[in-house]
This record gives sequence, structure tokens and C-alpha cells, in this order.
Amino acid sequence: SPPAENIPSPPFRIVDSDNDPLDNTGRHILTSLGPSASGAQWIVGSTSAQAKVIDREGRATLFYFLKGDTYVTDSSATKGHTASVTGVAFHPLVKDICWTCGLDGSIRQWDVSGRGKTQFRKLVCQKVIGKCKNEKGQRTQIVSNLSVHPN
Repeated sequence: SPPAENIPSPPFRIVDSDNDPLDNTGRHILTSLGPSASGAQWIVGSTSAQAKVIDREGRATLFYFLKGDTYVTDSSATKGHTASVTGVAFHPLVKDICWTCGLDGSIRQWDVSGRGKTQFRKLVCQKVIGKCKNEKGQRTQIVSNLSVHPN
């Protein structure tokens, strides 16, 4: 194997959540990042099934999203993503709404107003916007990005 000094660094920042009391998922690579309309918050997606909302400077985590139950076969019946979060976006006009999509094939809406439903001090998905299926109607895992238009 090559010497340690010759190993290239990863293309994304590694998030160290070992010291975070609400997130015990370890280290994850960032997959997506999206600012709120005001720029005061950022939503962060990673190889974890749990996205989070951080402040503008990235020093404080404002909200954690609940991870879904991986043993439930219908991903729309869970309260969060069951696989890596691949896309994130805030609503361009409504400051308290954001969406995530993941390799579980679902697109989810979240309420980050502080009044949204929580479980174990983590946000619960407000509703499943969509689930990707292939031409045979079977679940597929191809959701890789998320863009939002104001209309």
C-alpha cells in the first residue's frame, strides 16, 4: 500500500459527530448542502440517513432529522430516510419547510420551524412527497439530486 503521505484526501469534508450527544452515527461524507432563503441556516445531507440543519457558520446544529426504520419494507411508512441522503433543499419562499431525498427512493418534507413533530429530540418527516419506482412499479433507489422551483 502507498505511504500515508501519498494518499489523496477525500473530495468532501468528513463530518465528525463523535462528540455530538444527539448523533451517534460516526463519520459521514457530505453529499449535499443547501442554504435557506435568508442564508441563516444550511441543510446538510451526508452518507448517513439523517440530515441536519446547521447555523450559518456551521458551528451549531439546530435540528437533526429522524432516521427511518430499515426493517419496514414500505419506506413511506417510516418517519425518516432509511438510506443515505443525496439531496437537500429549503423552500425558496417558505422559510420553515425543507425537503430531502435519499437512496431509499423517497422525497420527504420537513418542518424546521421548531413546531414540527419530534421523536427522541429529532424531527419526524412531515410527509413523503414521492417515491421512485421503476417501469415495473418496483421500488428503485435512483434519487440523487433535488431542486426546488418557487412555483
